[in-house]
Formats: sequence, C-alpha cells, structure tokens
Amino acid sequence: MPPKVKFEKDSIVEAAFNVVRKQGWKGLSTRAIANELNSSTGPIYSQLKSMKSLEEEVVRKAMEFFQEYIVEPRTGDEWIDQGFGYLLFAKDEKFLFRAIHDENHIMLKKKHSLKLWEELGEELKDYHLFKDLPEDVVLEIRRARWLSTHGIASLIANSYEFDEIRSDEDLIELIQSISMDLYRGIKCRS
Repeated sequence: MPPKVKFEKDSIVEAAFNVVRKQGWKGLSTRAIANELNSSTGPIYSQLKSMKSLEEEVVRKAMEFFQEYIVEPRTGDEWIDQGFGYLLFAKDEKFLFRAIHDENHIMLKKKHSLKLWEELGEELKDYHLFKDLPEDVVLEIRRARWLSTHGIASLIANSYEFDEIRSDEDLIELIQSISMDLYRGIKCRS
C-alpha cells in the first residue's frame, strides 16, 4: 500500500487562498482544497484545526497580498500609488477584495488593518505635501482619502458596470483628483 500523502499547513493555506482568489468564500471547501492540491480530502483534514482557523490564515495571506498591491510603486508618487494600488486590487482581485471585506470576515481583516495603516503612514512621513502640516491634519486627509478610495474600490469589486468604463489611466486620474481635492479642502479648513 502506498504511503499516505501529507501536506504541510502552508501548502493547505496556499491552496485555500487560491480557491478563495478564484471563487470567493463560497468556493472554499475541503474538496476544493483537495482538488487544488490534486489530493484526497484525508490529508487536508489531518492538518486542519478547523475551517475557521483556515479562513483566518487565508485572510492574513490576502491582507499581505493586498498590502503588496498598495505599496507597489506605479506612478512615482507614493501617496497616489497607495490609492491606485487599493483600486487596482479591487479591480484585479475582486474575489479577494470581497473576501476580506465581507461581514463574516471583517473582524479578521480589522485585526490586520491597523498594522497596515501604520506602515502606510510611515511610508508617507516625508511626503512632500504633508511635511509642513500638523499630524492631525495629515491624519484627517489620509482618513478621508482612505474612505473615498474604499467606496470606489467597493464599487469596482461589486459592480460590473464600473470596471467596464475604467482603465488604469482613468483610475490614476480619479485617485489623483480625489486626493488633491481632499488635500486642498482639509488643508484650507485647518
């Protein structure tokens, strides 16, 4: 009798991540993971504590991937890159975007979001537009832009009409416009 196939936890998490990336949470099952690994379900059950713990690992991995999208240099302006990366993630990775923002997993996302927020702020600490502004004003500008960006990203990930009319160039122009309008408006108020 051939030996039973064993998979490391990381392989199972990677397979689950790939399933969610292609199909969303509705596609995640031990059978789907086994198919992704070209295996039976037995080895998966032997490594899983629970489906909930696996989902937490998938959200962690999705948040790491999300952060990579946000910080990747694309335009030469790190603040614009962060907003554009957010929109691009929603456009390119609709199932993952929905997965980390759905009501059943939002608390898992929240657990990782504070660290992400702090790291993105650190990346902007010497940003030329923010240099002479008080910290609370910079924080208000960043929060307003984050909320605006999230709203647009949600439309992109959940509305087929939106992504048909938006090229990457259109999204860059949109995030530049929103960013500068918020910057000027909040700066003038302060």
